[in-house]
Amino acid sequence: MNQENIPANGLIPRPPFQLRSLPLEFRWEVTRRHPYYQCFWRNAQAHHRQESLSGHPAELLLRQAGTAALRMIGVVGDPPDPATPFSDLDEDELKAAWLSGAIHSISLRGLVAISLSALPKATLGQLGLLFLEASREEAEGTLPRKLESLMQLQCDPSEGLDNYPDEPFVSINPAASGRQVTEAVSELLKEWKDERELSEQRDRSDKFPEYLEVWDMREGWNGGEYDVTEERTYRSIAKQTKKNPQSLNNQYRAAFELIIGHPYSPELWWRTLGAEKSTSFDLFDSVVSRKRPRRSPTRRPVPESHLGADIESVLRVTPTDSNQYSPADLILDIRQLIAEEKSDEEIIEMLELQDNEQEAVNCIAWYRDRYQED
Repeated sequence: MNQENIPANGLIPRPPFQLRSLPLEFRWEVTRRHPYYQCFWRNAQAHHRQESLSGHPAELLLRQAGTAALRMIGVVGDPPDPATPFSDLDEDELKAAWLSGAIHSISLRGLVAISLSALPKATLGQLGLLFLEASREEAEGTLPRKLESLMQLQCDPSEGLDNYPDEPFVSINPAASGRQVTEAVSELLKEWKDERELSEQRDRSDKFPEYLEVWDMREGWNGGEYDVTEERTYRSIAKQTKKNPQSLNNQYRAAFELIIGHPYSPELWWRTLGAEKSTSFDLFDSVVSRKRPRRSPTRRPVPESHLGADIESVLRVTPTDSNQYSPADLILDIRQLIAEEKSDEEIIEMLELQDNEQEAVNCIAWYRDRYQED
């Protein structure tokens, strides 16, 4: 997915195949650092494990939304706690959560998922009847139910059944020679790359630990979560590591692309990690429940929803009418006023943040630090 193809609003998916191109260990390391994983893994885990619902009207919706959000960044199985080191994880469990490597087997669950995604609804309904028929008890003097359903499938004219899915997988003849298989796959691989505008990538996985180390110091990653009070400037990191600040910046940007899936830009940072980190400041409860401040919010593409981790926080930031002020509005307003070189006092007054002035000062100071290094 090119930068120009990134959605103008809402969540930003990883490009197809980006995650599975990484070694398994780094697939986990970059995923647990992704802001969507930080926000949604608990809800997705509860949904995957079919944990009992508390009775809250929004709980099921949040679990489904969390599962969908993680699918957008390549996670399709039971998501582990992001604080878990790779060495403590079951490798087979991770392989079930992320399709693996350059070549991998596809489970029957995966084949069903591809069918559910690709086929029209009417055809899915027809297939459902076939599956239901195949699951019935055998009747004496008749063909096996599965065989009857298979025979019906062969002559079923439903739309889409003879189409090829977008997922690049093939059936390999194990009786063919290795040379024949290699030549055929190489030719198909070239076609798939051309169709998806994918270039040949160098294996830089030996550099990934270095990239992530710079990322962790810059973003305050510690113990499986982000702490804005632990963020460090490039100058501070350079003093410790004896590296050139520009080299650190390049390594940071490489880590950003590994984690988010797209090349770094300030706007993309604010739409992903910035949106998640902003919620650590205790300002949003006081602003989202009132009408918009006198100053109209800046109009730029931003996520519509608050990436909160619990039910109550999500409900508090869900707009109930077109005049409600949201955390996304506040983020953009603070950024815009900093760009206009307004003082802290002016920003607090214009955005009516006097009720929580000290937290507002802390939040604005953090924004200024980030803005200066964009």
